[in-house]
This record gives sequence, C-alpha cells and structure tokens, in this order.
Amino acid sequence: MLFRSVGWVEPDPKSSRPFWAPYDGSALALKESDVAPISGDEARVGVILSLTKYGNIGAEMKRGIELAAAAQTDLPKERLEVRDVGTEAADSSAVIRELAAGPKVAAVLGPLGVPAATTARDVGVPLLSLSKTEPFSVGGGVFRLGVTTSSQIDALVNTAYGEHKITRFAVVHPQTASGQEFLEALRAKLGALNLQLVLEVAYTTSDETSMLEAAQRLEGSTAEAVLIPDTIEVSSRLMSSLSPDARKRIRVLGTSLWDSPDKIAHSQALFNGAIFVAPFFKNSTRREVQDFIASYRGKFSAAPSVHAAQGFDA
Repeated sequence: MLFRSVGWVEPDPKSSRPFWAPYDGSALALKESDVAPISGDEARVGVILSLTKYGNIGAEMKRGIELAAAAQTDLPKERLEVRDVGTEAADSSAVIRELAAGPKVAAVLGPLGVPAATTARDVGVPLLSLSKTEPFSVGGGVFRLGVTTSSQIDALVNTAYGEHKITRFAVVHPQTASGQEFLEALRAKLGALNLQLVLEVAYTTSDETSMLEAAQRLEGSTAEAVLIPDTIEVSSRLMSSLSPDARKRIRVLGTSLWDSPDKIAHSQALFNGAIFVAPFFKNSTRREVQDFIASYRGKFSAAPSVHAAQGFDA
C-alpha cells in the first residue's frame, strides 16, 4: 500500500489483511454481499472525480487509477468509465445512479460526501470513496481511503507518546472549523490515553498580535509537544516567536499540510525534530512503492503526488 501516515507500520507483504484496515490492526469485516461479483472478461468500474473544479488533484488521482488498471494482469480487464463532477454532492449521487442503471458495475471509485455513500447503498453498487471528512460512514459495501483528521491525530500522538514518551501536549490552532476539528480530535485521543492537554489556544492568522500572544502562552506552558494544524508558513511565524530554549524544549507536531520537502527545508532551523504526517511515504524501501514511483515517472514524466498514490491504491 502506498498511502500512509507517520506511525504506520510497514505490513508484511505476505499478509492477507485488507488494505483498508487501519495501521492499529483493527479491520472492517468484509461480507460477500458487500462486493459485486465480476463475471466475463471485463469489469466495468466507475470513476467519479472533480477534474474541472479541482483539476490538478482530480487529474493526479485519475492518472494513479489508470496506471493501476493498466498494471493488472491477474484480474478481469477493467473498463474505466470516468465522470467529471463538480463539488456538489448531488452531482456524484446522480452519476452513481446513472452508472447503476447500465450494465453491471463492479465498483465506483472516488466520490466524496455522505449523499454519495447513501446512494451507493441504495442502488447496491460497491463504493470506495477518497473522502477525508469525518462524518462519512463506511460499511454496507461502502469503503473509504483517505487521510482524516482523527487518523492524523492518531498517528501523531502514537508517535509522540509511543516513541518519544511525550505526555504533556499543547495545541495552538487557527480560529477556523478545521482548527476546531483538530482540537476536538486531539482532546479525544489524549483522553483515551490519559495524557495531558496542558494548553489550548486559538489565534487569528491575519492578526499578528493574536499570533504573538499564542506563542507567548505556549512559551510559558509546561508542554513537551505542540500541535499546530496549519500551513508551514503560518507555523513558521508562530515558531519564530518562541525563544531558542522553548523551540528546543517543545517538539512541534504538524498535519499533512506540512508534507512538502522544499518548504520544510526552507524553515529547517525552526522545524528541527518536528513530527508531521506524510500520507505518501516516498522513501519507503518496499518494492511496490519504488516500482510505482518509477512507473509513474516513466508514463507521465512527473513525480507522483499523494493524490496519484491515493488513486493508485484505490
């Protein structure tokens, strides 16, 4: 599997554990009724992506899916039926119904949102969503392959606590819906492990005074690690307001927004020792990962992104 997070353990290549099973070892039970039987020489697979609204992301996912389909030699040949949809959930639901009305569909890949999952269950089409939203529910023939807020928090805390013995955490977050979501996920995770959240402080990105006050409160805290669920650029502004001693004492934790080697290198002094989520681990020594990178480069003359890897895994 190519799609991964910090703290995730490379699986045994001979393992029969389902690819969608979380890294902590728990798995979803797959019933025979969840998967449509494939008969004949060709499997019809629907692919629903936003190629216009989110062109780069959608195109990269599409390339990953096409590369994986072309590489299959031990399964029926896939006929990919790609549909470009907008950002409205109703668009994906309508396409799922349209695909279900035609010849048998083995599966549908890609669509986001709860309505798409509900529609897929209604019409009996297996669906693998690339959604990251927390309310999205799986089961009944619906699966998900995406980095959620809680999965990122799980990986970060498991690594900070399990590998670095950190027990006192802080969170400095933007006053946004996303920032609040990460705060709540961190509270839940630390509560489950009986770890301490010693500081919660919010800031307004456009307000330098607000950010300085947040940094000062962090400096005066007893935190051993701080989660900053924001971009590298914003996180750099916060970290640069701390004293060298505080930066040495407090390990910084970041989300998948930090998964950019160039940006990290640009602020290397501030992020030395940081832990952040890398959904696609390009440096894995697994042959599958390195073969994927080489094949993608050879076919598309570009390095694969996390979205290409997500499409390939799907």
